[in-house]
Amino acid sequence: AYNKAIHASVRGRRLEVALGLFGEVFCRRLEPTLVTYNTTISACEKSGNAELALRLLRELQTRQLKPDIISYNSVASACEKALRPDDAIRLLREARSQGLTPDRITYNAIISACEKAGRVEDALAMFQELRSSALEPDIISYSAAITACEKALWWRSALDILRDMLQSRISLDVACCTSVASACAVGGLWEVAAGLLV
Repeated sequence: AYNKAIHASVRGRRLEVALGLFGEVFCRRLEPTLVTYNTTISACEKSGNAELALRLLRELQTRQLKPDIISYNSVASACEKALRPDDAIRLLREARSQGLTPDRITYNAIISACEKAGRVEDALAMFQELRSSALEPDIISYSAAITACEKALWWRSALDILRDMLQSRISLDVACCTSVASACAVGGLWEVAAGLLV
């Protein structure tokens, strides 16, 4: 019953209620499950509370519960929102060491965390790691990598990623075209920039 109530609170964006219900589980001396923790970590992710999400992940492990990729993805997404790329990258390595296979959500959270924190090289390294895995980048992956290039004014890299995106038959969105155009404009490639915006 508590898992469903916490989940409903998270979906309704009533994050304080979700955290209160999680606390009630302990007050009533009930045994939290992996679902209880994952749902509560999701509440932390929605509010960008990376510190609490990381703490809950550690607590989950001390209770002899084994985190799954959902646990790691939610904490990595919280780290993305809190601009904590080092923690997000560390979580990827930790998930692997636990025998878990990172998915596209894992990579997208880490690429975005690095991009938002201005860590362009790390964002592109994670993007390349995603591309070399069995997974395919999606619009979110491409968008974050292109935005990282735009922020660093790396127009060549932005164009390369855009070309790769087109070859992968992923539909362009306005944000990607605008980011590449912006990077190209700063690089003096006005015709290329104008062509992207047409």
